[in-house]
Amino acid sequence: MNLIIATTPSGGIGYNNKLPWKSLEGDLKRFKDITTNKIVIMGSNTCKSLNEKPLPNRTNIVVSTKPHESNESTIFVQSIPQLLEIIKAFNQTDVFVIGGSSLINQLKDYIKVIYLTTSTHEYEYDTSIDLTHINLNYFPIFSSQHQDHSFQILIKKTVFNLNT
Repeated sequence: MNLIIATTPSGGIGYNNKLPWKSLEGDLKRFKDITTNKIVIMGSNTCKSLNEKPLPNRTNIVVSTKPHESNESTIFVQSIPQLLEIIKAFNQTDVFVIGGSSLINQLKDYIKVIYLTTSTHEYEYDTSIDLTHINLNYFPIFSSQHQDHSFQILIKKTVFNLNT
């Protein structure tokens, strides 16, 4: 399982159920390129932030404790065990968690690769993730610097038995 996420330098990922920034040059295109034709997993607030419209050309899975009816574009599940069974049934390794913070915390033991965009500026946020967990348990295998953000691909240390 993968995580694709954009944060402020201190881990902010959302403000009023939107991104904390207006845009980061090239980040949304990169997100689209990486996740197109893949499975994306999100919590109910992330789904709401997308106006409850599925991301096109992706299999959308929403984890929500409230019952919803699945349709041809979105699969709704009510628990992590149910999510894991659905993912197993797809037999696909390109699965991307896209938010929010609660879902990321619930799935952190399953996430092997992180696609991390970090803005160069701090923005106001009301939702965040713990970057300490990422810094302690993952190491970069790719890094690039851009005008308003950096981008890294990180892999879990235990994948190579490098956990310290």
